[in-house]
Amino acid sequence: AYSFLLALCGGVWWLEALAVATFLLLSFLGLNGPVYHFFWRTRGFFFTLRVIPWHLFYYLYSGGAFVLGILRYALHEQWRTQ
Repeated sequence: AYSFLLALCGGVWWLEALAVATFLLLSFLGLNGPVYHFFWRTRGFFFTLRVIPWHLFYYLYSGGAFVLGILRYALHEQWRTQ
């Protein structure tokens, strides 16, 4: 998800990055295909289209929360040992 976002932003300066972003988005969709297939079967096509950006956002904030948690733990441990 972060690689896709970085490639998408890089497409402003380097057009080939848009091809990379497209590949990463298609990979993301392929890896999560069973989930989207489930949504399509149970709630329909338009619901599935609306879910995809939110699912990408979920991966972005989950990864960010993980990094912040690790940093907070590391800083707390460093402060505790001093």
